[in-house]
Amino acid sequence: MALYGICDQDFKMHIVIVTTGTRGDVQPFLALAMELQTRGHTICLAAPANFDGFVSRQGVPFFRLQGSMKELLVDHGEGIAGSFGLLQSLPKLARLGTGMLRDGMLALPRITENADLIIAHPKCYYATDSAEKYGIPVVVTALQPLHQTANFPFFLFGNMNLGPWLNRKSYTILKLQNRFNVGLRNKIRNDLLNLPAFRPTGVWWNKPGICSLCAFSAELVPRPIDWKKSIKQTGFWFPRDVPAWAPDNELKAFLEAGEKPVYFGFGSMPFNNQKTNDVVLSALKIWGGRVLVDEGWGGIHTGDLPGNFCVIKDVPHQELFKHVSAVVHHGGVGSTAAGLRAGLPTLIVPHIVDQPFWGARVHALQCGPKPIRMRHLTIGKLVRRLDELVGHPPYRQNADLLGFKLGNENGVSEAVDWIERNYTNARVTM
Repeated sequence: MALYGICDQDFKMHIVIVTTGTRGDVQPFLALAMELQTRGHTICLAAPANFDGFVSRQGVPFFRLQGSMKELLVDHGEGIAGSFGLLQSLPKLARLGTGMLRDGMLALPRITENADLIIAHPKCYYATDSAEKYGIPVVVTALQPLHQTANFPFFLFGNMNLGPWLNRKSYTILKLQNRFNVGLRNKIRNDLLNLPAFRPTGVWWNKPGICSLCAFSAELVPRPIDWKKSIKQTGFWFPRDVPAWAPDNELKAFLEAGEKPVYFGFGSMPFNNQKTNDVVLSALKIWGGRVLVDEGWGGIHTGDLPGNFCVIKDVPHQELFKHVSAVVHHGGVGSTAAGLRAGLPTLIVPHIVDQPFWGARVHALQCGPKPIRMRHLTIGKLVRRLDELVGHPPYRQNADLLGFKLGNENGVSEAVDWIERNYTNARVTM
């Protein structure tokens, strides 16, 4: 039975998808958009402007939102990662965040007026304003566990168990999101949308009528029994068709010159500062194995490197990870999913937010060593963890089995099946 309206499998929808953040926040939504397009639906993907080329190359219509998480992370990465610079960075971070939110609040009503459905990243809470204005259902997509449960606490608490009562209470911190920029939001609701003032109570995706997609695998996070039926867990979202990729001549020569290397990269996270940069390179040199170093957003000052190093940039993980023996990364959900789906032993060096949670899950599943927080990283710790990563056979065996299970999932197809069952011809008066 459809959640809204009458389910008509032949009816094709106009769907607006809105997301913000890093590549790990955009790539799953791009995979969803591509799958929806193959089924005949009309799609518009709204995301920060720096992802224009990344999205448009896949033939998905793109709407540019102003502001860039890349600017925020690269310019203020040291503070965000936990140093005392955070206090100094807070005013600038708040201004950047407010600017990005303002643009999203102003832009979304322009592109959703004729939509049948909005699919939104949890950070894009203002999507409910357009949904309210035009009578459009909205689906929130969580890339990590955000829904209250007694099974485990909110992911900022890592992998610890606080007990059923405290586990559930830990999610109340999410109510703070609704209080951010309430004045700005209500001004736009009044001036642009002619809507009454918003009262910041509760968590927006817990409101009646809002359903949730959880784009992560039950192999890593088993579905809690106390989640509502309106929460659909699908598995990770990977695109069905991956664009053709081949290594350039330098990378090809490196890959052919010896045994499979270990991948090392912090993705959208910056390498923080010269001290961290030196720790990473010194540890990798002492360890002595073959390494692919991914520059990522923050870059790494490589200088003169020995022959067992190869520096890469903007290489697709799904293809690259076929050529490596293990991975070391920051623990973003996208990198974590790609590495485990490839059956690779994984060491996570978490920086912020949900990354410690994924690091703890990887270790709990015995697919890699205990994670090292970035602020605790030393040369000795990194060398020892690298030795453990490649020298402990059970990690490879467990990762290979998990990779087989993840490879048999098709999260994005399951998500689209669910959307079509429940929202086709679903525009309603709210």
